[in-house]
Amino acid sequence: MSAHWVGKDGSIVRIYEGVVPEFAWSLLGSLYGSLYSSRAWLRHHGDEEGAGAAVLWRSGAVVAILLFRRGAGSVGVINEGMTVQSRDLDTFAECFFAMPNAPDVISLHAIAKTWVPSNRPQLHAFCSEDFVIDLPSSEDAYLRALGPATRKNLRRHRNRLQREHPSAVFRVVPGAQAADWQIRGIIALNAARMRTKNVVPAIDETETQRLIGMVHDCGEVGLLTIGNRICGGTVFFRFGEDVASRVIAHDPAYDTYRLGTLCCYLTICHCIERGAKRFHLMEGHAQYKLDLLGQYRRLYHTVIYRSFWPMLRNAPEALRISANGWLLQANRWLLTKLDRDDTLPWRMARRARRIWRARQGGFLEKA
Repeated sequence: MSAHWVGKDGSIVRIYEGVVPEFAWSLLGSLYGSLYSSRAWLRHHGDEEGAGAAVLWRSGAVVAILLFRRGAGSVGVINEGMTVQSRDLDTFAECFFAMPNAPDVISLHAIAKTWVPSNRPQLHAFCSEDFVIDLPSSEDAYLRALGPATRKNLRRHRNRLQREHPSAVFRVVPGAQAADWQIRGIIALNAARMRTKNVVPAIDETETQRLIGMVHDCGEVGLLTIGNRICGGTVFFRFGEDVASRVIAHDPAYDTYRLGTLCCYLTICHCIERGAKRFHLMEGHAQYKLDLLGQYRRLYHTVIYRSFWPMLRNAPEALRISANGWLLQANRWLLTKLDRDDTLPWRMARRARRIWRARQGGFLEKA
């Protein structure tokens, strides 16, 4: 079932209820370059079945796609991690609110902050983040763009690794050719690294099986081996001109070589060679992301209300969303200060955190 709606600017929205047409799936990657807007992610995480699609056409071309599910008086957009232009989001909202079975609320999770230009009530609460590297045209250009200290450290660690471990090799295996044990090996290294920090690994067996399926569908695996042993690696996915890194790991026994950062850098160079334009290091603060030129991007939970009355009726939920956003921002600020501020109070706080983690035996880190 589908319906048409024509916007004030002549754009056309077609609503597909309960089905996503094949052409929409094929365009999602080039439109958004987001792992969380990909068919592979949605299929392996159980979100593909029963989803509908709202497709926006302008000047004969598809400019935006929102995948959605209907609830009681609501429309929930299920693709995430993308940037939706303000003009396009306004057109989608006008379309949904003009339909006979119009929802009171439209919600989108983890998108770049976008204000709807109409006067409709709306809510924006911080909920996630991404670190994005704009990739140059060559490895040399990327290396020159890095800070002097980062450039020096990469060369030093790479040369030392080759000198002390001549058998060390980094190679990228296409997902269709990657063996399950190779993917599991990288995930196991990530888990081992987390345990050295008294952090409970976030990728469990269920998520491991999902990642294996996704890699075979549309991923690649970077392997750094010494002899016949996997000592570091990456799991990443490409969508259009964008690459999303899902796992970066190394054996804690090789900490002095900074193998994790080295694997990430070599993966980025591989993607530059293949013509990628952006590399997403995903959520989670870490110094290496900044060192490798990752630019911080905030993502927001966005809610658009049909009028003020639905907003008032949903006030408790709106307050909960806002409070969660404030708490998450405070948490991110605190973690950033703990990791990067070298003044005495924060050094003492870092020591207290290490003691607390050791006594607690770890805490759950969000994937």
